Amino acid sequence: MQPSDIKKALSVYSWQLDRSDFFITQGISTSESFRINKELFRTNFHMLGLCTSGKIKMQINFKQYTVVPGMFMSVPPSASVSFVSKSKDFKVRMLLFEKSFLLKQTNNSELIETIGFLDSKGVTALKLNYEQTQLLIPLFNLVREKSESSDTFRDDIVRHLIFTLLYQCAGFYDNYTKFDNVVSSRKREIKNSFVQLVSKHCKEQHKLNFYADKLFITPKHLTETIKEETGKTAGTIIDETLLLEAKLLLNNKTKNIQEVSQVLHFASQTLFAKFFKRHSGFTPTEWRSKK
Repeated sequence: MQPSDIKKALSVYSWQLDRSDFFITQGISTSESFRINKELFRTNFHMLGLCTSGKIKMQINFKQYTVVPGMFMSVPPSASVSFVSKSKDFKVRMLLFEKSFLLKQTNNSELIETIGFLDSKGVTALKLNYEQTQLLIPLFNLVREKSESSDTFRDDIVRHLIFTLLYQCAGFYDNYTKFDNVVSSRKREIKNSFVQLVSKHCKEQHKLNFYADKLFITPKHLTETIKEETGKTAGTIIDETLLLEAKLLLNNKTKNIQEVSQVLHFASQTLFAKFFKRHSGFTPTEWRSKK
């Protein structure tokens, strides 16, 4: 699945942006611009959010999260994301940026690596207290205000403000992880690595053993860990990712169905059609005709 840039990802929600490397909003609420779209997409950018009211249910890397007021979330690039449902009073401060935007004026990529939750391969979800929330909201507001200004050095000012916001969040994250359990951390690491491997190799590799070998664990251990971390089997995640790749390929009508089945390494077009029908409810031809 090809990652979506910010401009492409938000076009689904009727936002027409001038740039694709940075975006911040003061709040998404009940407006028609944020109607739930349950289709999975993959990011090529960092996504940060602070919920200020209501709630939203999201699926990120095949695990469901319920975001409530005071919850801060950080979603890394290459994550698979879909929105499941939201309440009418849902509001969130949201910041999206590409790594290249943040590091445009420096070659020091270690600046990102020192911010613990950004260097993490997984999703960060922290329930902040009232005081912590009140520290972050003015920072989100200031980034938004400066991003809309006509200052000569606007982008540089915005970058510095984003770093201020990120370091504040990193402090909350570090305090949170002090109490984290080492065993749980290892399980999350396996889950995050598995999801990344599936995203990278699912077109060619459909079998569980391949991923277990890559992670140097047994298929049984992988299956048990993924089930505990996501509520889904490892096989289900492989199939869901493969189905998503198939849908994206079918949406591009430059390839016929036989060619799509070959790209996805099915032994025959018939086997591909059976797989697609079983998991989507449509034949590949029916799916393509809907688009």
